Parts: sequence; C-alpha cells; structure tokens
Amino acid sequence: MIEIAATPIVIPSLEPDIRLINLLCQLRKHTNEKIIVVNDGSGEKYNSIFKQTKENFNCVVLQHQHNFGKGRAIKTALEYVIHKVPNAIGIITIDSDGQHTVNDVNKCIEAFQKAPDKLVLGTRSFNTKVPLRSKLGNVLTSKITSTVSGIRVNDTQTGLRVIPKKYFTPLLSIEGDRFEFEMSMILDTQKYGIDIVQVPIETVYLDNNKSSHFRVLQDSMSIYARILKIRTALFLGHNPR
Repeated sequence: MIEIAATPIVIPSLEPDIRLINLLCQLRKHTNEKIIVVNDGSGEKYNSIFKQTKENFNCVVLQHQHNFGKGRAIKTALEYVIHKVPNAIGIITIDSDGQHTVNDVNKCIEAFQKAPDKLVLGTRSFNTKVPLRSKLGNVLTSKITSTVSGIRVNDTQTGLRVIPKKYFTPLLSIEGDRFEFEMSMILDTQKYGIDIVQVPIETVYLDNNKSSHFRVLQDSMSIYARILKIRTALFLGHNPR
C-alpha cells in the first residue's frame, strides 16, 4: 500500500480563546490533514477549549504541564510527527490567534509543494497600518539579520511556516525554547543547507495585537542575543550553534 504524503498542521497555543475554535472551523472546511495543537501550559481554565479542539475537530492535543515557550511547543510537535507520522514530508505551523487566513495557508502549501526541501515563510508587509511595536521590531530585526548573516527575510517572526522533513531533526537540537527559536530556525538554515522561500501574506492584527504573548523586553533580548552569537562566531571563524 502506497502512503500518501502528509503535511500536518501544528498550532502552538497558550491561553487560547474563541479565535482558535474559529481557526479550526475554517481549516476543517478545507483540509483533512492531521492537526496537532500544543497546549503550552495554559492551565485548567482553558481545558474546555482544548477538549473542543480534540472532540469537535479531531485534533491531536499535546500537553505541556508548564509554559515552556513557543519554540518548545514546536519541538514537541516535531517529536510527535517524527515518531507518529512517518509519511510526513513537512509540517505547517500556524499561530492560534487567527492572524493567518486559510487562503494564506494554502498559498504557503502550494509554494512548499513546488519546493519540498525548502523552508517556506509566509511574510507580512509592514507598510500598512500595524501596531508600532510590531512594525519597529520586525523591520529592525530583519535589517540586523541581513547585516549579520546575509539572510534577507522580510518577516523574521512570522508564525506561518512550512518546515521540510530534512529540517525536523536539526531543529530539535537548535537552541531556544521561546520566540528566539523562530529566529534560530532562520539563522541556522545556512548551516544545514536549507533554502528559504518567502510567500507574501495578508497582514492581520486583531485588537492591536493585544493577544500576543511576545514579551517585548525579555524575548527581544533573547532574539538579539542569538543574532549576536552568530555574529561573534562568524568573526572568530567558528561554526555557530
């Protein structure tokens, strides 16, 4: 029997609300792919939402007892896929707050199907009206990333990504358990010979992005520390890890 290639959908989730349910409703109208929701230590208050994701939308729900961070949640899902979904050729990561449309998800999948060994990033434009902290943070980080590593990415913190199978195992050893993991994923593409494809997507910020769990000071420091480490390693002629 020939196995059909799969591209599971991974949704890291911390303290979700009705927007996660709405997202799953839209996804299930368009796909029968396995959906993996990672409860990153949300607490008992949110158990009913995760119960709905499992019972009403046939999702696999993976549980963290404590909040470890978005990066760890993605790693947990990767471990599950490696061991439980052998026919997976990649995974799609989507934020749980409704910022990614099904249309944009499909655009990224189509790009991945044309280049299944590449990391596909759904990149937003920051020329439109977006929260100031998001615009400044993303534009600055993109410029620094380009200067330090030579990697030109318009949106370094996008949560809409299609990760190829050959990048699964390397990502498990990449440092960072929170938002800096997404930066590390981009920076380490050079080391593992992964090319990047950027797909323009809609820029959606709901309620001025108040639902974001990005900690401006702590997470920004972690991201820039990772970039600085790369810069220092390159200056010293070392292979950064």
